[in-house]
Parts: sequence; C-alpha cells; structure tokens
Amino acid sequence: IRNRKLPYIEDYLAGFHELGWNVKAFQSPADLPDEKPTLILDFNFHADGWKAAKERGVPYVAIVYDLWFVSRMDAQAFYWDKLGGVPAIGAYAFTCCPNQVRTFQLLGVHAEYLPLGVNEKRFSIRPIETGLPRLDVTFIGSPLVDQPNDGLVSARQAMIANPCAQTEKIVEMVVEVIERQRLDLFGDWRLPDIASEVEAKHGLKFGESGKPWMRETIILQIANHISSIQRIEVVKALDPFKPTVFGPEEWKGHLPPHATYGGYADYATELPQVLQDSFITVNVTKLPSWNALGPRVYEALSCGCFVATNNNRAQELLFTDDAITSYTSLEELQSRVFNHLRFPRYLRNNVGRNCIEKNHTTARRADHVLKTLYREGALDTYLPKGV
Repeated sequence: IRNRKLPYIEDYLAGFHELGWNVKAFQSPADLPDEKPTLILDFNFHADGWKAAKERGVPYVAIVYDLWFVSRMDAQAFYWDKLGGVPAIGAYAFTCCPNQVRTFQLLGVHAEYLPLGVNEKRFSIRPIETGLPRLDVTFIGSPLVDQPNDGLVSARQAMIANPCAQTEKIVEMVVEVIERQRLDLFGDWRLPDIASEVEAKHGLKFGESGKPWMRETIILQIANHISSIQRIEVVKALDPFKPTVFGPEEWKGHLPPHATYGGYADYATELPQVLQDSFITVNVTKLPSWNALGPRVYEALSCGCFVATNNNRAQELLFTDDAITSYTSLEELQSRVFNHLRFPRYLRNNVGRNCIEKNHTTARRADHVLKTLYREGALDTYLPKGV
C-alpha cells in the first residue's frame, strides 16, 4: 500500500522484486483485491492498512521511512482508538527512527529499528569515462522556510486564524530559545527540558484538554524551526566554497553572495545526476528525526560523493569515519570541506560506496524484513514461492 506515488517507495519495492518476490502496489486498502496475499506491506503506519491485514488474516508490515512521520511521538494516542486490536498473525513495524521503536511496542507491534536503504541501481557511482565532477560543493534539501513542516510558521498561522494566548506564548518561546542557543547551533538541544522550562515560566501545561500528544507536537514545532536555521546557517558558512544549492525556490531569498541556486532536483529524474556531478555534498539531518539519518546521506554515498553531515548517533553506528565526515560546528564544517577540496577531483568515495553496497541497499532491507517475519513464525519461508 503506497498511499502516495513516490519514487522512494518504488525503490523499496524494487528491493523486494530483486529478491524474487511478486509485489503488487495499490494506493489504499480499498483498492486491494479479494485474493489473499502472503502479507500486506504498508509504507508508514496506517490504521486502515492494519485493519485490511487483520480482515485477511495475514501479517501486517509497516516500513516507516518518513522522517516527518517518525518524529511524531504521539502515535499511541493518535491510533489507539482506530486499530481495534493486533492482526491475528501479527503486526510488524520497521522504523528508521530508533526512538520510535518503543512507541510501536506499546501498541502491541513487533518493532525494530531499520535504517533507510538506497536503490544503488538508481544512485550509481559516476563512471570515470564521463569526466570529472563539475560541482565542487553541493547542498541538497529544503530551507524549511514558510513551509507547512516549519512548526513556527504553523503556529503563527494558527494564531492568526484563531487567536490564542497560549499559541502566542509558544511563538515567543521559540524565538527566545533559539536566540539563547544560537551560538551553539549544533549543540545538544534538550527539547523536552526546554518545553518544561517554558511551561514553568509561562504557567502553561502542554497536553491538557484531552490532547496528551500536544506536548510532543510543541517540541516538534520548536525542533523544525531550529532545523531551518541550521540549514540556512550551513549554506552561509559554505559561501567561501561557492556552493550550488538544490531545493525549493524559497532558497533564493536565503542564499549568500557566492552561492548558486541549482533548481529543485527531482528525485527520480535529476537527483542521481546531481549527486554524480558533486564532489562533496553537505547534509543537515533534521533535528526532529531523533537520531535517524536522512536519505540524502545514503544516496550521496551510493553515487561516490564525499559527504559531510551534522553528527548524530545513527551516523556513528552505521558508517565508519573513513566513509563519511561529520561536523559539530560551522567552523568544523568549513575545515572539513576545505580539506576535502584539496583532493584531486578524479577521486571518488569508494569506501562509502562499498559500505552502501554491502550494508544499506533496499534489497538488503527487504531481506531483513522477510527473514524477521520467518524467524517470528509469520512466514513459512523467507524465499519467494517456487524458490
């Protein structure tokens, strides 16, 4: 069940196809045929998908890949009334966010941390005969400005539409918090502690009025806006290296003098070429992803790019220091990029590419999912029929 037609989901389906499984894609549970499948695979976690599996008596498998979705910590309260019990043969959630595992377990779901994967056939390393990379430094992503997933913008819009003293205090709080820690932009943002501080200072109590998830929603709003500032400041710090920035047109209002706007870079048709053309690409994983590592890192490494990303625990566990470069401040970022640009341009990040091929393809993710279901007794075999 794809729910949305996204190339990234197509890449995950390709992983199952590569293993020999017959996967049929549908937009919603209402489109499912009457025939009984081996299992129902859902992208992100949806109550109607769960119910469809329960009605057919087959395992329900959710691959939670969307960092916006996994950063919401209100899943238990949000879904509990809609689910109506675990499917008879079981429900499984594989989430790219370590912090989300416990939330699914509280729902009675077998949950595991499963990092994102990449289709290495779509994102392939640049052949030597095609020439040297033409872009020294790239940044690919949204500035998160004036967009729905910028929590501060959402809060302000809500305040305009429905004036509320609490919402106004929340907006004031976000500005206050950001200015206080702006000098340590990539430091340890203890968001729950910040929320508690604001509650005490302003006499607020997030989560009242029968909305227990409100506190996490407020924290998410703070985190998204901090991520926006991080991305804009990173691009400014890259200005001496004349970066090319790809993403929504909102970037045009935030680029430093020597940066170039490269356009949107469509995932399916343009992003692979952009990454093949990049010598080093810089990443800022969104703060709300709660230690999950964003897809750009996998895609860039798969294309042989050198990658500099803000340090987080997922990156430390998944990649060695010789495969990926991390930074904890803008000054450290500038030093890392400067050192990489001293390398001859014909060099490619073969260590990172090999790491992807060995451990982080969508086929390997699909293999892990199927073997887990087999181990748990939900499937008779992890091999496709006839193999």
